[in-house]
Amino acid sequence: MTPAVAGIVVVALALAGMTQAPTESTVAGKRVESDSYTEPKALARCIAYNITKKMPELQVRSNPGDSPNDAGYLILTAAEPSPTTFGVIRIDRSEGGSHLTTWLPDRSLSAAPEDIARKLIAGC
Repeated sequence: MTPAVAGIVVVALALAGMTQAPTESTVAGKRVESDSYTEPKALARCIAYNITKKMPELQVRSNPGDSPNDAGYLILTAAEPSPTTFGVIRIDRSEGGSHLTTWLPDRSLSAAPEDIARKLIAGC
């Protein structure tokens, strides 16, 4: 399985895990792009640490790429009242460090998507 296919499978599984009631919005969610000077592995550790300190109600699962050049994913899950995906952060290697794509479903948004994404990755 190629790394690109594996990445698509991870995102598809995260999306499949989110069930929507008929009254909820059918819009997929919001994506926020950002960059960091930190290399991907250190960045993933930093973001996971941030989330456990700033948003302890979320659980973070890491799915690193197969090689250093492959994208890694952080899957954020809210455990209460039933396990649901809060968001997914894709971390790609870039020339200057890392490129992040943060996806947040509409039901996770209590503020602007950019503000939530900034809170998740602040300081990294």
